[in-house]
Amino acid sequence: MLDAKELNFHVLTSLKSFELYATKSIRHSLFNQEIEDALSEFDNLNYNQRVRGVESDITKCTKKNFGDKIDYIFTELNLDNQEALKEELKNLFRFSSEFTHIGYTSTLFTSSDSSDIIFGSDIGPYLLSTENFNELKYEILSTMMRFISEIYLKSIYFMVNKVYKREYATQLSKQINDYITEVNHFLQTRNNTYYFFIKEGLKDSDEIIELQCMCGVVKKWEPPHDLAEIYCKGCGSSFNLIEVEGDPGYIMTSMGPVKVIGSDVPEIFEMKFEDRKVLFDNWRELMNSYEEE
Repeated sequence: MLDAKELNFHVLTSLKSFELYATKSIRHSLFNQEIEDALSEFDNLNYNQRVRGVESDITKCTKKNFGDKIDYIFTELNLDNQEALKEELKNLFRFSSEFTHIGYTSTLFTSSDSSDIIFGSDIGPYLLSTENFNELKYEILSTMMRFISEIYLKSIYFMVNKVYKREYATQLSKQINDYITEVNHFLQTRNNTYYFFIKEGLKDSDEIIELQCMCGVVKKWEPPHDLAEIYCKGCGSSFNLIEVEGDPGYIMTSMGPVKVIGSDVPEIFEMKFEDRKVLFDNWRELMNSYEEE
């Protein structure tokens, strides 16, 4: 909100909570006399001013709970149309608070003497309780990635353009937008299923097969080419292979020409301009014929 008293309240509250557990060495290296004096003045405020944000000479907090803060920031960032994300963040905050104080962990693992059910997969066996816990962690991580992209980074963008001179704001804003694009790319490419055209017999060979994921990570699939190993360690996406007989070169897909892995032809980006132009002209002609049908 960039109000001096609002800023003081949140900074001093955070510093106070840190001070309670900071070792002497950390405190000595991070806290100067000015911070010590500010914390001392903060300590002298009454409970309602220090904890609940009732206005004092140096602090105030008009948005007292998490829901108020979320409602405010969504309005400031013109995100009122994203009601689902707003409720998701509020729900996660409530869950996290209860998780900390009550301990929902007990509901994720069996406490009975009987054995847990063992499931099997291509990767190996796993327990139902472990699967529940991993699913919960994934849901929380996914929500927080959206929070970083849609709220946190955009809030910094908003602040930068409000505080800094135009020439600095423009440069910083571009960097922030690049971060937002990168985070959104990670979100879009996670846990997908991708298909690769591969020359028949290649997976039974002694060659290392490179499978490049959409997230940018290259999987070097080494012999004996265990099918359980073809997934992306970067984003968790799974890979499927479509074997093609002979040496077909390139396959025409709706997204463009794709080289069949193992074919004796150059990579598309390594082709001469003239040859690449012919390949894409043939692809466009094929796509146009499908549209006419």
